[in-house]
Amino acid sequence: MIYRLLKRQAQTHADKVAVVGERRALTYRGLLAEVDSAAALLQGFGFEAEAPVLIGIPPSPEFYIAFFAACAVGATAIPVLPSGKIPQQIAKLKPVLALGDRAFLERAASACGGLRGTIVCDEKNGLRIPGAGRPFARRRSIRGERVVAVSSSGTTGEPTVTLQSAELLLQRAELKAAVVGIAPEDVLWSSRPFNNGSSINNHVMVPLVKGCKSSCMRNSSASRPRRRS
Repeated sequence: MIYRLLKRQAQTHADKVAVVGERRALTYRGLLAEVDSAAALLQGFGFEAEAPVLIGIPPSPEFYIAFFAACAVGATAIPVLPSGKIPQQIAKLKPVLALGDRAFLERAASACGGLRGTIVCDEKNGLRIPGAGRPFARRRSIRGERVVAVSSSGTTGEPTVTLQSAELLLQRAELKAAVVGIAPEDVLWSSRPFNNGSSINNHVMVPLVKGCKSSCMRNSSASRPRRRS
């Protein structure tokens, strides 16, 4: 469902900027092309549905690529703080793949002994996808599969992990966009890590649902959205 929506937005808003970061910007067409390359690489690992994939990438075009690629193949994306330790409740999910910079990947390998592979993503070069541009052969629609796992902070009790399906993510994003009144011409400015349910909903899924632009530029006031009355 999520990949199908991304593909539709890439057809409808091909040359519209989907996400802009400190290093570069991607149109919806460009985002889909890079998601396809990343998804093809993930497919090559031979993961089963709902295979846990650890994403330790800060808000950036590369995060969107990794997240949507995981959703496209039916993996369970687990977004975590790139600079922090891997929470115990996340390690218990036994991630099979980790994406992030080398320091993060070292921590992931130490905390998660069952990793089958890693993909480097650094600030200078972005995601290092071997064979970029390869076609992605979508095998089935991902609907009920749990495509994201987010951890609570534990401030009101023991930390827990919440698993959400592609269908639920889209329903929540559509509801949020309707309640707030998000329009396709809006720009949504992201100023927080994407390691919890609300940030995934507000900064990743809502823009996809409405076909608007996300900005992950940390130091540019020009990237901020217009105020809504």
